[in-house]
Amino acid sequence: MKLFLPNNLFSRLFEKLLDKKNISEVIYLPSAQISKMVESYEEAVGLIPTCDLLNHHELFISSKLGLAFDGLISTSYFYLGNSFGNEKKIHLYGDISSNDLILSKILISERYDIDIDLVLETKDRTDDIENYLICGDDNFNKSQFEMGISFADQTAEFINLPYVNYVLASKKDNLLSELNQSSDKIDITFEDSFNEIISKENISESSIDFIKMNLGSIYFQLTENEIEAINEIVKLPFYHGMIEDVHELKLV
Repeated sequence: MKLFLPNNLFSRLFEKLLDKKNISEVIYLPSAQISKMVESYEEAVGLIPTCDLLNHHELFISSKLGLAFDGLISTSYFYLGNSFGNEKKIHLYGDISSNDLILSKILISERYDIDIDLVLETKDRTDDIENYLICGDDNFNKSQFEMGISFADQTAEFINLPYVNYVLASKKDNLLSELNQSSDKIDITFEDSFNEIISKENISESSIDFIKMNLGSIYFQLTENEIEAINEIVKLPFYHGMIEDVHELKLV
């Protein structure tokens, strides 16, 4: 089978931990492209943004494997300046996913009572633009996260559950069953081998220290809490009038 992954730090760590005996090829892509690629192949699985399930509800998802956070670690961070509130735009940069586009509007609306406009940027933060949501590795390459607000932490606090950033999805339930069975101790392996696998990543020392201090808030292995969180996340757009229907999860 082919394995499609978003090209970010945490999915690369996931790939290093995964039992890949039945995986023929690992392909890294922008988060926004993965669901379509999974649908294009009969023998494929992929880590897809949770909100992609809103438009790809025919996909099966693993009840055991994914990527979730419950704390300051995140793949996306808000950077809000003094103009926030008066300036109702947030500029998005990096590996932008459906989660960033959908949940950012809900979070800001609920927490600040502001209906924001999202502006897609092709270049990194500049001094003349104060309010950003930066998605992906740029937060850690330059240790920008130290000045940011964790998107995962804000979401987890809002739903009172871990933030499930990505779910492992496939057109075929048996492919997910194989991975579920072969990677049932992935979180323990992650903690035991962290120093070895993180050393191969080109990120700052302060980023490595920060992640190491917060290992307990990174989950590749899903539990009932994370499944409940997935259900809550896909319902949020319905509660806010963004979609008309909520489809039942096809868990494996």
